[in-house]
Amino acid sequence: MRAFGNMLIGIFLTVMSTAAVAIDEYRLDDGVKELGIGVQSTGSNSIAWLNRFVVQPGYTTITAVRIAFGGSLAQTNIGNGQPLVAYLWSDPNQDGDPDDAFVIASAVGVVQGTGTNSLTAYSFSPPYPVLQVGTTFFAGAIVTYSGQVLVGSLDRDGTDDVVPYPSALHSFVASSDNGTPVDPNALALAQGPVDSVSNVIFAGTDDATWMIRLNAPPPNTPLLDINPNPLDFNVVPVGTTFGPLLVLLTNVGTANLDIGAIGSVALPFFMPPPGSGICPAPPFSLAPGFQCALHYSFAPTTPGLAAAAVAIDSNAPSSPDTLSLQGFGDGPQPVVSPSSLDFGEVDVDAVSATLDMSLGNSGTSSWIINAIQVSDPSLPPSPFQESTGTCGSFPITLAPSATCNLSFRFTPIRYGPDPRDYELVDNSFSGATGFMLQGIGTLFGHGFEDP
Repeated sequence: MRAFGNMLIGIFLTVMSTAAVAIDEYRLDDGVKELGIGVQSTGSNSIAWLNRFVVQPGYTTITAVRIAFGGSLAQTNIGNGQPLVAYLWSDPNQDGDPDDAFVIASAVGVVQGTGTNSLTAYSFSPPYPVLQVGTTFFAGAIVTYSGQVLVGSLDRDGTDDVVPYPSALHSFVASSDNGTPVDPNALALAQGPVDSVSNVIFAGTDDATWMIRLNAPPPNTPLLDINPNPLDFNVVPVGTTFGPLLVLLTNVGTANLDIGAIGSVALPFFMPPPGSGICPAPPFSLAPGFQCALHYSFAPTTPGLAAAAVAIDSNAPSSPDTLSLQGFGDGPQPVVSPSSLDFGEVDVDAVSATLDMSLGNSGTSSWIINAIQVSDPSLPPSPFQESTGTCGSFPITLAPSATCNLSFRFTPIRYGPDPRDYELVDNSFSGATGFMLQGIGTLFGHGFEDP
C-alpha cells in the first residue's frame, strides 16, 4: 500500500478472465482489470477516480460514462447499490492536469456489477455536453463510503485490438478519510490532493488506467446500453426461485432508440409479462437519456450451470444486441443403477441371492436419503428385503460424486410375477427417486399364475 497524504491507498492484485464488450467511443483499458484499489481506512472515506481523454473528430457529444468497480469477486469490494455521482470535467487551462478541473456534467447513480469486468453506464441528461475537437477533458466518479473496501478497477497491461492506446499517465485519483467528501470542483484541495495513479499507487515506478469509458455516438445515432450484462443469478438451490432481478435498457445515444423485439427465454429463466414499472411490450421507443427495466427470475430444476441469450433488436448500429443470463443450480442429482433389479425365478419361501443397486450423486450438494418405501402401500406385503449394504444406516448422505450400494433379496410368498415400485425418500427436487424390483415365485422351479 502507498501513503497518500495521511491515508493509505490499498492495491490488491486480482485475476479476471472475461472482458466487458460494448461500443465505447472513448476507452483506455483492455476490458480486464488487474487491480482493485480503495482508501484503506475504517472510517468515512471519499475517493474520486478519473481518466483524461482528448476529444476526437465526430465524437464531440458525450452521452454517458461507463465504470467498472472493485477487484475480483473473492475480494472485499464496495457494495452494489452504494450511491455515487459520475462526472465530466473540463480542463480550463488545457495542461492535462485535473488540479483545476471544473464539472460540466454529472449523473447520479449507484454501484453495480462490483467485482466483475462489467461496466455500468451513467447517462447524462440532455442537452448533452458538446466538446471541442482536440481539447482535453476528464471523466470519472466520486463515491463516499465507510470501511476498507475496493472501489476503482485498474488495468495494468495495456492495449487490445480496439485502438492503440496512448502510452500512460492518463489516470488520476483524489481522496479523503476524514469524513469530508472530495469536492468535484476542487480536486486539488482534497485531503489527498488529485495526482496521477502513477505517483499515488506506484510511487512513480509504474502506471495503470482506470476502467472508465465514454459513450459519444455521432449525431442522430441511437445507442443501447444493457446493464448489468451478463445478468448473473449466482448460486440458487434447485427447486427454488430467485428474483426478479432488474436489467436496465438505456438509450445513451443522440436519437430515439426504437426497440423492435426482445427475445423470449425458456426455463429455468423466466420474466413476467410487460406491465407497470418495466419495459412495455415491443415495439417501443426510448428518447436519448431515457431507460426502462426488464425483470428476470431463475428457477433451476437441475444442478449445474444454466445460461441463456436474449436478442434485442433495435435501430442502434450494434443491433441485434445480446443480453446474457446465467445462474448455477445447486442440489443433488440422484443416479440409480440399474434402475430395476430382476431376481428371475425363485421358489416360494426360498431366499434368492443378493443383488446390489448402486446409488450415486452427480449433483453439486449432498444427496440425503431418509428411507425406502413401496410406492403403492395398498398392495400386499412386499416379498423383497433390503439392507443398506455399503451405504450405512438411514439417513444416508452421499456427497457430490460419492457412490454406495444397496442390497436386496427376494423371498416370494406367492406364485407368479411380483413386481414392486419403490421410492427413495430424499432431498432431491422431486422429493423421491424411484426404482423397481421384480421376481417370479415358483414351485420346485415351475411357475404358476394365480387364478
